[in-house]
Amino acid sequence: MKRKAWTILIICWTLLIAGYVISRYYQLKWNRSPSVSQKLWLVEVDNHNVNIRDYIVFKFHDFRMSDPFDYELVVKKIGGKAGNRIIAHEWIGNAEGIPKPNKTSWIYILPDGSYPTFDLLSGHRFTPLTTKDLIIPDGYYFVHGNAHPSFDSRYKEFGLISESQIYGKAIPIF
Repeated sequence: MKRKAWTILIICWTLLIAGYVISRYYQLKWNRSPSVSQKLWLVEVDNHNVNIRDYIVFKFHDFRMSDPFDYELVVKKIGGKAGNRIIAHEWIGNAEGIPKPNKTSWIYILPDGSYPTFDLLSGHRFTPLTTKDLIIPDGYYFVHGNAHPSFDSRYKEFGLISESQIYGKAIPIF
């Protein structure tokens, strides 16, 4: 009987330690934001080995938060990294005088694609990140959502994401 009890105790401790180790390096995160269509993510915690087109989870302090030390974990896709050029084009319409699209002012061209800015997002007015071409500085990333419009690095109020903000690399589950 004592041997069976010790075996159960060892199995329980092994499972607890294994659970801790696994949860330290891999976590499930739920994304509430509509900017990325996938909702459940497997996060490789502290994995900073990321590239363009990878998804990351990062700590984001929204300027509307009252506590300056508060943050939320956000999932976005990397559209540009250090050394990449953000080419800024003002959207002015075509030669026939057709007005520019509703609420769009700038389009940013990066290695991963082009991203329009919008004058209003969810009733808020935000400032475009830049009106001139910009080289992404060392240790920073341009991130974006898949849904348009999306509050992301296209706006000064969100900005580029620093390496220190990265919580981990994200893999969509569904």
